[in-house]
Amino acid sequence: MYRLLLLFAIFIYSNGHFCEKKTPSWKLKQRPHWKFHDDNKSSNLPRNYFSEISQKYMDFEESLLNYCKSNGNIGVTEVYGSDKYILKYDIPEYEHSNITVNIFNRLLSINAEKKDKDGKNQVFQNVRLLPDILDFEAANWNFESKLLKIFIPYKIELGINLLKDCGTLNRNIINVPIMGDDYSKNIIFRSAV
Repeated sequence: MYRLLLLFAIFIYSNGHFCEKKTPSWKLKQRPHWKFHDDNKSSNLPRNYFSEISQKYMDFEESLLNYCKSNGNIGVTEVYGSDKYILKYDIPEYEHSNITVNIFNRLLSINAEKKDKDGKNQVFQNVRLLPDILDFEAANWNFESKLLKIFIPYKIELGINLLKDCGTLNRNIINVPIMGDDYSKNIIFRSAV
């Protein structure tokens, strides 16, 4: 009995295998299941860029939030003016200190150092993500009315429709000048990483 079943199985296999220009009926016309595994080596499915990018973006946002919480709540005011974006920092104690304002891609970094009455260094630092619509290379700052004010004009006039492209990644660190300084000496070049 077993011999008969074995002979029958061999007959079916060989009959389907040697058909002339015909796909054997036992072969399914679908992809093998192993091609659907997410191993990025032989996958025919597109990568899920959204989950990858969103996870990195959330990690970045979480880092900024943790930095903000760990450095206390400082008085910062954002103003979206008709021709420029203005950040106002209420830090009157640093008015006559050494202040550095840098922009790296869209990250604004402020560093102010001064000596207190005992001769110890006091440092104010802040990092902030700036909107994408700003012309960072035309930025400047000043200290007036006990406020550190950073002025950054818009790249384009507000209210204009533009086709959004991928843009470029600026790896230069821009040393933002005090109002009235010559801009040409305020770019610090950084090698690509």
